[in-house]
Amino acid sequence: MAKLFGDKLRQIVVLLMFVFLFHGFALCGEPPTPPHNVYSVQIEEGIKVAWHPGSTSPSGYKIYRSTDGAAFNLIATLPGSATSHVDTNYIPDNAYYFRVTAIDVNGAESNPSGITAQSFSSMQLSAFRPINASKAVTGDFNGDGKPDVAVTNGAGCVGKEASQVCGGKVEIYYGGVYNRRGAPDVTLIGETSHGYAMAVADLNKDGFDDLVVGSPFYSPYVYDWPLAGTAKEAGKISVYLGGATFSTTPAFTKNGTYSYANNGNSYYIMLSEQFGYAMANVGDINVDGYPDVAIGVPRGGMDLSGAVKILYGGTSLGTIATVRSPVGSDFMGTTLAAAGDVGMDGFPDIVAGAPNDMQPAYKKKTYLITGGQQPRILVNNVQAIVSDMSFHAEIYLVEGENSITAVAFKDAGQVA
Repeated sequence: MAKLFGDKLRQIVVLLMFVFLFHGFALCGEPPTPPHNVYSVQIEEGIKVAWHPGSTSPSGYKIYRSTDGAAFNLIATLPGSATSHVDTNYIPDNAYYFRVTAIDVNGAESNPSGITAQSFSSMQLSAFRPINASKAVTGDFNGDGKPDVAVTNGAGCVGKEASQVCGGKVEIYYGGVYNRRGAPDVTLIGETSHGYAMAVADLNKDGFDDLVVGSPFYSPYVYDWPLAGTAKEAGKISVYLGGATFSTTPAFTKNGTYSYANNGNSYYIMLSEQFGYAMANVGDINVDGYPDVAIGVPRGGMDLSGAVKILYGGTSLGTIATVRSPVGSDFMGTTLAAAGDVGMDGFPDIVAGAPNDMQPAYKKKTYLITGGQQPRILVNNVQAIVSDMSFHAEIYLVEGENSITAVAFKDAGQVA
């Protein structure tokens, strides 16, 4: 009996050895399979590497990085629950490749995954962080002879957590062969609605285009005896001067104005003008050798007549002319455009839309503001003409410096 038992035991031991030699994974656990669908992409925080788990459940992952796609170095070890890693320790403007392996509880490592496509450390794919731009203007802000673009959606944040700054955001992307990245070269953070309207002009004629940014819904707190309070949507403009190094600090800013009244007990703010609602580079309005920018103020005046303010260019900034609508509730300045020299008097002119909310559709207006030392609408000679439904227009007799010109506009109130 003992001999029979010993023979059986030896048979069992031999069988176990055979199983261990040829199927050791049955005792130690199935070795991990590599992750698949591995890819990398630049995001705001760094280069993101992501993957899908293999057919087994590993206890961890190892991330490898290479600059040439051949020699890889370990940069991170992660738990088995991870499905991505953000590499923040990289050199900007370099190209990188990544691959990932899975590890089991005993530290056994799978074969490596496939190598990711080349990832530039300055490229930002729209699939992960779209610009969502609603406004865009172009100019040569850094003077390299290549067009640049400034875009905005009127809102955004920079930074993280407690240090995060939020408000309106404008992003500038420099042009050129080497600008392959989706990350902005310059980011401008301002007040609420910063970038709602923008205009480009070389205001100081230094060879670099400058950027004028409107924040029409900015609400500053004001203290103006006997009044103190928030001027809701007074608005604001900021002028950023171009240069070889673009400064994120505006060279000139100006808040919009507000109107207030007294109800018998105290003063209160009635309305604000929404300074910076629309903008346009309108050329050299006063022919002093410097380009000027028209700025829409659709709620300017106590009667909501609206206005267009003209920021004159020059070696120093700050001179602003104002042209007001002669009609209450006109909201002139809702839209603006350069008109060229309509009066043929040597002074560029401005077109301003006035979608009067108190008038029927066929009586909405488009104003022509004449250029000159004192841009203006010739109020006494305004004539309104209403025609058939297929052509609604109003004709304004406007005065240039040397002449009076009659101009008709179709589809009044709509100015691109």
